[in-house]
Amino acid sequence: IVARNLIRNKGAVIGFALMVLLILSAVLAPQLSPYDPVKVSIRERLTSPNSEHLMGTDQMGRDIFTRLLYGGRISLILGIVSVGIGGTLGILVGLIAGYYEGRVDQILMRLVDMIMAIPRILLALVIAFGLGPSVLNLMIAVGVGQAPTYVRLVRSSVLTAKREVYVDAARVTGCSNRRIMFRHVLPNVVGPAVVVS
Repeated sequence: IVARNLIRNKGAVIGFALMVLLILSAVLAPQLSPYDPVKVSIRERLTSPNSEHLMGTDQMGRDIFTRLLYGGRISLILGIVSVGIGGTLGILVGLIAGYYEGRVDQILMRLVDMIMAIPRILLALVIAFGLGPSVLNLMIAVGVGQAPTYVRLVRSSVLTAKREVYVDAARVTGCSNRRIMFRHVLPNVVGPAVVVS
């Protein structure tokens, strides 16, 4: 049903095609360009676009098109890993806060509110500065900045799901809280939360 609705939407189809094109260009960067993205060639610096260099070269003689492709690789990895970190952290905290409610919920949600009060870019800069300069630390910083959004979405879904009949049935059969959270509540919560976000 979702795929059928997306196919009917021309904007969504164009956006999906562009996204696939960008991902493929990043993944296939070595096959699409014969140049090294970091190799300096002073003789070829600041050349205009031509048959050899589709977008010309920069002040160091590096091919701009090649650097664009390889830069896309870094951006793609950074996006996937940071969303993975933010999603995992947010889902776990939201699951715990929503399932246990009470004092646990209050403490966790006040911490989330504190994080949300700080602008994302500033929070990411502070975390990256604290951890040190590296791409991995940047991914962690961006992921932590995204986590509060997932926490709120998952928590609200968990609060609804834990009152369902299947959760009561699992309790009656003697399932532990951990098993109920991860085997019964989480699978029914994560899908909708990811779609909404």
